[in-house]
Amino acid sequence: MVLLKVGNVEFSYGSFKALKGVTFEAREGEVVSVVGPNGSGKTTLLKTLDGIFKPLSGSVYVDGKSLGSMGRKEIAKLFGYVPQRLEHLYPFTVFDFVLSGRKPYIAFMPGGKDHRKVFEVLKLVNLEEKAFKKITELSGGELQRALIARALVVEPRILLLDEPTASLDLYYQLEVAELIKQLARDRRLVVVMALHDLSLAYRYSDKVVVMKDGKVYAMGSPEEALTEEVIYAVYGVRVRILKDEKAVVVAFNQR
Repeated sequence: MVLLKVGNVEFSYGSFKALKGVTFEAREGEVVSVVGPNGSGKTTLLKTLDGIFKPLSGSVYVDGKSLGSMGRKEIAKLFGYVPQRLEHLYPFTVFDFVLSGRKPYIAFMPGGKDHRKVFEVLKLVNLEEKAFKKITELSGGELQRALIARALVVEPRILLLDEPTASLDLYYQLEVAELIKQLARDRRLVVVMALHDLSLAYRYSDKVVVMKDGKVYAMGSPEEALTEEVIYAVYGVRVRILKDEKAVVVAFNQR
């Protein structure tokens, strides 16, 4: 079933058009990777999907209902958003940090259900033993899992992640990518994540949206969208696709 539908979405920063007629859809359980060079519109697209930015034209539909017809609280219950970085990291406990994600459900004070949901998602991301540790004391991989837990505690239908593996070492990159894939499958979530790492996109995605200059340049399965020709046209770099290893590697000879 198609859960997310993006139709001809456009967005501008002043006179600069950042998104130009972006269109794609995603089914329950699918991982969609959005790739492209810096400035191609990846983060802008995620913020537009989350309702942080309002599109100048076009529409975003969730389960057939337009975001334009929804209030901010209703949108906040549908989307879990994991930013690329936190501007400020305060020494809250992991529990309290994740609990802050329940804000759309809390009128005055969090209750028993809110607390139970926090422990549920902490167990899901294998952080329950760190629940009362300071968030500032976590490793990079643990912090990324805490961010994902905070997004999941809202019980979203769609999970948006902006560079979820950035600044992580190789082990934690794979750990987080595996977790994202498992969450999409087990919870029937749509996951839309912006990525720089083309090999991770090739390996863990059901669909890839390749962006260039605010437009969708190519879209489809990893095999369809991440071809050597497309990557050269978008990035100006020659690569080799290693299909058996599900990897994208830079070609030694760039001529």
